[in-house]
Formats: sequence, C-alpha cells, structure tokens
Amino acid sequence: MERTSPHEKLHVLIVGGGLCGLATAISITLAGHRVSVFESTAHAHEVGAGLQSSPNGSRLYHRWGLAHVLEPLAAVPNVLEIHSSDGKVLAKRDNYEEEVLQRYGFPLWALHRVDLQGALLARAIELGVEVHYSSRVVDVITDAAAAAEALTTLLPGPGILLESGKQHRGDLVVVADGVWSSLRSSVLGQQIAPRPTGDMAYRITIDREHVVDEEMVAWLNQPRVQIWIGPGAHAIAYSVRNCSLLNIVLLVKDDFEQDGLVASRAAGNVEEVQKLFEGWAPTTAIVNMALK
Repeated sequence: MERTSPHEKLHVLIVGGGLCGLATAISITLAGHRVSVFESTAHAHEVGAGLQSSPNGSRLYHRWGLAHVLEPLAAVPNVLEIHSSDGKVLAKRDNYEEEVLQRYGFPLWALHRVDLQGALLARAIELGVEVHYSSRVVDVITDAAAAAEALTTLLPGPGILLESGKQHRGDLVVVADGVWSSLRSSVLGQQIAPRPTGDMAYRITIDREHVVDEEMVAWLNQPRVQIWIGPGAHAIAYSVRNCSLLNIVLLVKDDFEQDGLVASRAAGNVEEVQKLFEGWAPTTAIVNMALK
C-alpha cells in the first residue's frame, strides 16, 4: 500500500488479533492509516508450534521493521533433505541458506508461532495500533449504501457490533478472525464453511535438552529441513527458536470428526501415532522420544 496524504487517512477496523490480523494492521498503519484491532480473547493467544516463513515473508518482516527482533529467534536451514520412509536420501541441497539468499534476496526463517505473534503485537502497538482484547465481535455493519455515502459525508461508515452491545465505526472493516470465522457468512451473505484438505497434522516440539540422539543433535547444530515421504503420510522436522527446539509435523489422512464437523484441533492418540509411523527411520525414534 502507498502512503496516503493526510486528508485521505482512513480508520480501519480489524476483527481478529492473530497472525493475519496483526500483520494486516502493521501494513495498513505503515501506509498512513489509523487501525483498531478487536480480539475476542483476553490476551494474545497463539496456538501451534513451528512455521517456515518463506523469503516473501521475511522480506515483509524487514520492511515492517521486525528483522532485528525475529532474526535472533529464527533458525535458518542450511540443508534440505528429502527421504523415503526407510531413511534413504531421495534429494539433498547443501548450502541451502546461501542458495535461497542468492535466488530471492531474503532468507527462509523457521519460527515459533508464539514468537512471531509476540513480535507482530509489539510492533503494531509501537506503531500506534489500538488493540482491544476481550472484545468479541458478533456482527459487521455492512449497509453498502450508507458505507458508500460515508466516504463523502460525515455519516457513520461501516462498523462492528461487540458482544457487549457497543458499536465501533470506521471507513473499512477487515474480517481476519480465522478459518472458523463467525462473521464470514454474514459479510458475504451466504454460508461458506471451511473445506477439509483431507490431511491431519500431528505437531510435536522437543526441547533441545531432551534431544539425545546424536543425529538429531547434529540437526540442531546445523539447522536443516528434513522431509520423509511414505505411503499415505509424510513428516517434516526442523528447528525453531534459534535452534533451541526441534519442531516435527506428521501429516496423515484426516479421519477425525467431532459432532459431525471436522475438528480444528484435538489431543493426539499416542498409540495411533506410533502405529502410523512404525518402521519409519528415523521418524519412529523422533515420535518415541517426543512421547516419553
């Protein structure tokens, strides 16, 4: 977004204070607008484990003034290896860090979601974003005619209605309340439910002090992305939080349903995980170590 002149400054209301909402808030604020974020939870609450931020992502973090905060928290993989489930190396890229930098101009960062959200929140507040917690939005005021007229008059523009009954008005409303959005259908005027991908992920993080296998210790000492591919499943391992945590994602066919709906998260079944990856090398060792 280009920086606007003072008379074009907008007030943007963002529903949702997660990664997407906060990133949007930073970008819009840096473009010269006023931003208010409304989050239903009482405080910042990110779930999950690691994520890989591509060079496109790290490019934005540099632009937003976050590089000096996130770089010390990131792990930068220097090796990429793809294996079959029996451990045979199918493909390997050495000097991966340098290759990514030369090709794209910015690094690939492996980050912990909690670290990323904390950095985004701090930067948003530093820039003057108003972040309102314990502010559940139950409706978006989307009278198109009134909203259009508000752009050229002093009439109230589009807005949001909080569970408390309080309204907030602005010039633009951004709905960023996640895949299980309660507002998507009301804004678009039709029921739109998330579509299952058919995949389910078991997410595991292991503290460095609990990693005793020599091969896995080497992964932490020389950051890398490890991928294993097998029948109906695959696994990914990489370090995060400046190589102090080993992050593992095990992806299998999604056969979990709860009350007729696809569940977004649930506790993993230990025996099921062990059975699904039995005989995988060294994935079996990772799973067993994580479950101790």
